[in-house]
Amino acid sequence: MQIVLEALKERHIGEISSEYGVHVSVVHRWKKELLEGANKVFDTSKSAKVAAQEKRKQEETIDNLYAQVGRLTTQLDWLNKNLAVSYPENERKAMVDWDISNSH
Repeated sequence: MQIVLEALKERHIGEISSEYGVHVSVVHRWKKELLEGANKVFDTSKSAKVAAQEKRKQEETIDNLYAQVGRLTTQLDWLNKNLAVSYPENERKAMVDWDISNSH
């Protein structure tokens, strides 16, 4: 990494390769790879932000769904309790048993 940083400082590549004992073409290749890959550092952080936002949205949706399930469960329990007390079984069945021939 130090070699590539030296190359970025606009030092002569020949000097750097002699100093570190690395071939000139290797220093050029490393410098090129670093410069081409530098934008990925920032792209990753952008995609990480997008992923974090998406995760927050999914967690919010899950929380809302759990809240809705809780409300519906409470309502169902209340209806079961109050219908059993308020209406006899045959009237409760009449509320949900429809005559299929009359539906057309």
